[in-house]
Amino acid sequence: MLNYKKINDMDDDQLYFTKIFLDKQLREQWNIKIDTKSEIFQSAVDNLEHIEVKYKGNHSYIVNKKTGSKPLILYGNGPIKTLPYQAAFNRLASDLADEWTETFGCAACSRSTISLKELKKDDYPIVQLSVFIDQPIPFLVEGLKTIKELDYPKERIDLLVYNNADYHEVDVELFLSGCSDEYRSVTVISTNDEMTGTAARNSAIDQCLLTKCAYLFFVDGNVHLTDPETLKDLIEQNRTILAPMLSQHKNYWSNFWTGLNDHGYYGQTEDYTEMVDLEKKGLWNVPYIRYVYLIHGSIMPKLLRAFTREDISDEEERDISFTKNIREKGLFMYVNNMKYRGHLVNTDDYNTTHLHSDMFQMFKNPLDWEKKYIHENYSVALKDGAVITQPCPDVYWFPIVSDTFCDHMIETMEDYGKWSDGGHEDIRVGGYENVPTVDIHMRQIDFDEHFLDFLQTYVRPLKDKVYPGMSEEANAVMNFVVRYRPGEQDHLEPHHDESTYTINIGLNRQGIDYAGGGSRFIRYNCSVVNTRKGWMIMHPGKLTHYHEGLYTTSGTRYILVSFIDP
Repeated sequence: MLNYKKINDMDDDQLYFTKIFLDKQLREQWNIKIDTKSEIFQSAVDNLEHIEVKYKGNHSYIVNKKTGSKPLILYGNGPIKTLPYQAAFNRLASDLADEWTETFGCAACSRSTISLKELKKDDYPIVQLSVFIDQPIPFLVEGLKTIKELDYPKERIDLLVYNNADYHEVDVELFLSGCSDEYRSVTVISTNDEMTGTAARNSAIDQCLLTKCAYLFFVDGNVHLTDPETLKDLIEQNRTILAPMLSQHKNYWSNFWTGLNDHGYYGQTEDYTEMVDLEKKGLWNVPYIRYVYLIHGSIMPKLLRAFTREDISDEEERDISFTKNIREKGLFMYVNNMKYRGHLVNTDDYNTTHLHSDMFQMFKNPLDWEKKYIHENYSVALKDGAVITQPCPDVYWFPIVSDTFCDHMIETMEDYGKWSDGGHEDIRVGGYENVPTVDIHMRQIDFDEHFLDFLQTYVRPLKDKVYPGMSEEANAVMNFVVRYRPGEQDHLEPHHDESTYTINIGLNRQGIDYAGGGSRFIRYNCSVVNTRKGWMIMHPGKLTHYHEGLYTTSGTRYILVSFIDP
């Protein structure tokens, strides 16, 4: 064993060995040679661009691209504990030593795991589930529902909910009213408590320490955990700090980074997109996580005030503070992307001035918008060989929007309240309306752009099924909600629509919300009555389908109409 001068933890060990080599007596005594091609040793510092991970069967190894060698040992010296070397070194360790290979995938995923499968409910470890709502968040109700549906005994969960958004007070109250009695305990920090998000997260750690919880599970409000097994799986993976991989729909904005730049912020790595796309699945040592992660209770004493740093005062950078503190304490953070667990909601520029603001999220959050507002059986008609209802010649009937869409559309229109008077004079259409209705146009509620996209995305594919060969576009300048009721406007005179084809979506329930109503196609002496909420009637306009609106005899009937390709 070579006994030379003491080397400190942060010293450069390359310099240390260089001085040994320059000592002629030691060099000759021990017959020391220089590994000029890095055939045995490969330093990770200052040479990261020369290192490439390769795979052969169930073996992973590194190649020095500059020398062509295959070093046996990858090592880091003092500077490896500084950015960005530390992050890169830890990431490489997730692949090397056969921890991950192209043939067998993630070997590390099955190591050091535990199982909950044989446990009775009363024996499950206590989890403190801490939910943080720092700002108005689209589709929060749906996100809270996924938390409620986690497959874990609620009597073994201490629930903490932090809400710093007045906009969501009712949403949180409804969530808790439906499940608070089921949890082991419930703690609520509301806007009245005037606590910052940073302080709330530090408080969650304090509470976990006080109750001696086995795990602390952080979940931000923009997280949708659509896999109910997520919490169980994270516990069974048995790591110090572990996050399930989540990203925004069709976007590389995720809850983890694989690399850091010199300033401690995001640094691109070659395999990041593969991980987000679930093309490269495994268990990865990463330098930064956020939004959702599980912390093992055994390390809780090391995490006091973990979200606070004197050198970072920005409240919005508390996750940077947290992960930097974690790294400095020598603790590892992991992300697991072995399966799809859910997604993140895009919260950018969320406009909460609408009565139902989620309706206006079609472009920012299309996945959540579709799940909330499109009929669950919409895609049935698009399948090969699907039987499509045809109540009258060339008139078709499709399920298209959800009950929630119908309710929100009616409530939005009534909240806006500026219904036309049903007269022929209408400045919205340039002066004269030939067949007037009591209505509100989509552009009046700033929904026109969304509805035009709705026509392209959801209506046009159905049109292609029943009217093949027509224009692939679905343009419309007249998109509006009509209100029929006795004493106001209860029917519509016979007319042709100024359209190539027309859609008519029922927004409420015939026989419950109103009586009567429907459309009669006069040339065919055929009527469509008993219209269904959320279902769309599609029929040709202009010359062929001369029709009238049948009398609404009681209640109020709402329909959404669009004249397409006029």
